[in-house]
Amino acid sequence: MFYLMSFIGDLTVTIFIIILVLPSSTGVDGGYRTCISSLFSCGNVSNVGYPFWGDGRPIYCGLPDLQLQCIHSEIGDFPTLIIGSKDKAPYNVTSLKRSESNITLELQEFPNIHCTSYNKNISNIFKFSPSVENITFLYNCPSNILPRNSTNLVTCYEDQNHAKYQAYYVSNMSAHKEYSSCSSTVVPVFRKQLDLYIKGKVGSITQVLSQGFENGSSDYACQKQHTGSNSRGKRRLHLAIGIGGGILILIGLNIGLCYYLKLRFRSPVLLSRILSTDPMISDLETDGSFNGIPVFPYSELKEATNNFDASRELGDGGFGIVYYGKLRDGREVAVKRLYEKNYKQVKQFMNEVEILTRLCHPNLVTLYGCTSQSSRDLLLVYEYISNGTVADHLHGDRSVSVALTWAIRMKIAIETASALSYLHNSEIVHRDVKTNNILLTDNFFVKVADFGLSRLFPVHVTHVSTAPQGTPGYLDPEYHKCYQVTDKSDVYSFGVVLVELISSLPAVDITRQDDEINLSDYAMNRIQRGVFHELVDQTLRYNSDFKVQRMITLVAEVAFQCLQQEKDVRPSMTEVLETLVRIEGLDYEALEAEEMGKKRNWVSNDDGIDQTSPSPSSVVCN
Repeated sequence: MFYLMSFIGDLTVTIFIIILVLPSSTGVDGGYRTCISSLFSCGNVSNVGYPFWGDGRPIYCGLPDLQLQCIHSEIGDFPTLIIGSKDKAPYNVTSLKRSESNITLELQEFPNIHCTSYNKNISNIFKFSPSVENITFLYNCPSNILPRNSTNLVTCYEDQNHAKYQAYYVSNMSAHKEYSSCSSTVVPVFRKQLDLYIKGKVGSITQVLSQGFENGSSDYACQKQHTGSNSRGKRRLHLAIGIGGGILILIGLNIGLCYYLKLRFRSPVLLSRILSTDPMISDLETDGSFNGIPVFPYSELKEATNNFDASRELGDGGFGIVYYGKLRDGREVAVKRLYEKNYKQVKQFMNEVEILTRLCHPNLVTLYGCTSQSSRDLLLVYEYISNGTVADHLHGDRSVSVALTWAIRMKIAIETASALSYLHNSEIVHRDVKTNNILLTDNFFVKVADFGLSRLFPVHVTHVSTAPQGTPGYLDPEYHKCYQVTDKSDVYSFGVVLVELISSLPAVDITRQDDEINLSDYAMNRIQRGVFHELVDQTLRYNSDFKVQRMITLVAEVAFQCLQQEKDVRPSMTEVLETLVRIEGLDYEALEAEEMGKKRNWVSNDDGIDQTSPSPSSVVCN
């Protein structure tokens, strides 16, 4: 039925275009012809028309507040959207998709929030879909109003002097009359992303903002403008009446056509022919399998998850929700369900299937199968990993009961490094390495998961150019700056994971000082200042156990190397793995005896001078 409605939708758009063009073609003026011929194209955005203008497309071809510009650089062309006057910060547009019912803007994440840049009330321009919620940023408030330690605090930056100041966001301004004395700006966001942020499943409010918003109507909010003569207004009125009448006729035709096709398409042969015309879907299933993995009927997975019961949600799997399920053969599974069935989601779905079917490693999650071509949703079926994620055990719900010992954390580090080293040697970059994507079995055996953002990385290329994707706090700064992903991007992310294992702190915490919100900055600051002990989780017996202290210190040195700003200075994942294995295998009893011998020599030394040699600044790989 999904494809049936798509077919009807395409027919609707075709007829609607005919209705628009025919009445206007008889008396169209030169300006209208210019608007038709001068569509905006830049980078991954092409053939964009009303309500946008800019970059050769005249301002009268769109709404004045919606200007598109194309930024040309050495690594490609990037479209930007300027809402309001030019002194406002532009939005970096990663995709702009038009359909007959809505326009969706996905905005690329930007490093600093310029709160005053949003003070253009875009609700006057767009009509938002039900999935969008407005949040209000408050700034320039009296000092006695905003709470200092709230998770709703955001650091803002002024455009002129880059001065930092605090803002506070609320999702329901009408319930907070006490903030009436503050300056404010309203920003639309996806309600789903905001809920994930509130639950701690999204690293920062910046990431929520970067997802943009969706316009839920093809009719843009009219803005009162007096341009043109009365005769032109009458012509437009007549045109509007003609279009309105055409739409009413079109609705009637669609109702009749839908009923006719519904009867006609009950034939499975005809439906199969239509499905087979979609190459993305037809490649999915061949003799009941795809790339050697089984294809499950949707009905079985619906039954396995109790109709995708919310109580069975295990978490957010990047581009879909993951549910616990139990198959008819008794196997426990994790079922990932796509949020939407659009081109981008299908592409990520196919990408994850293609990559996982190429791989076989004990520390990578096993893919059991996927849904059939006739499924109403695209679903992935994985082995069920029962003990949560590393993030859960370090600073999540599971950290409250029992803290992970250092021996378990060291095991997690080595097994994760083994999985990533295997991926890189298989010419694959994960691109979303984080503790939320490292699953644990009951025996704390590592299973690296979520390959929706992974990319093939042939050994003969130096990098792959792509818009930065991943999770705030783990993103390689060079990748974010240059749009070039390499295997060293995973190395940087793994360095953050190592620091999390040492500290039990989250990768992003907006309650820390501004220059230490990212855990990588927090750790590098402590290491360089010589106060590394402040970083270590106090439950690890760092000050009382020689072996634990020496191992943590050496692992921190590995993390320090992984977190270098320049990718060429970082080690490879294979080198990291070898070093971690070497650290675990050292004879710490012998090292401790040697240290004790040195201490005895210090005591007996006549001049009392400390003759100890400093600790090595790095782990030496022989």
